[in-house]
Amino acid sequence: MAVQGTPSQRISDLPREQRLTALYRRAAAERQRFDATRNQGTWLSRLKSRLG
Repeated sequence: MAVQGTPSQRISDLPREQRLTALYRRAAAERQRFDATRNQGTWLSRLKSRLG
């Protein structure tokens, strides 16, 4: 989430502690996105099975 006009900083360029924090945040966000997608698919398949 870089501010417009400033180049985004790569995670690999960060100091170790900030790099780890950024990676954990990214992993948590990806897990949340994965779970939402998986739950949406489960919901959709249940709806389809109820409709016949």
